[in-house]
Amino acid sequence: EAAKNEKKISLDANGQVTQSDGADASAVRPPVGSGIWLVHAKGGSFTFHLFGAYLEPSATTAAAGTKTLMGNPGLVAKAPTITGMSSGDTIQFATGGGLLNTYTYNATKGQWGYWDSDNKPAWGGAPTIPAGTGFWYVSKGGEAVSFTW
Repeated sequence: EAAKNEKKISLDANGQVTQSDGADASAVRPPVGSGIWLVHAKGGSFTFHLFGAYLEPSATTAAAGTKTLMGNPGLVAKAPTITGMSSGDTIQFATGGGLLNTYTYNATKGQWGYWDSDNKPAWGGAPTIPAGTGFWYVSKGGEAVSFTW
């Protein structure tokens, strides 16, 4: 049985959106905290979540040498506690205006490097991820990375 407020949206072979439940597909915007299931017509599926307060926490580990979609599951912006990082690991997330924030870990410094608001290189602790925001963790190292929110 379909969950309350569930919407089904389909894409045709040309990428045009159709709506199976009669609603206007272009008007369907998932609220923060909802999940989106993407199901491939030719089999297989994967999940993408818009993270928010009433979901289970997102993935809390990134396997060595992978790109993992993660997110801040809380109500407030927060810097997670991260263990197992390797030099070159990155955290990437977009903010207002479509800007991409990229933080790169340097094991020698034990800090994350980024470009500050004056477009100058800066160093600091784990980045603060806005509430309800998903991000990519790109692991370059040889061990799994763990997050605690």
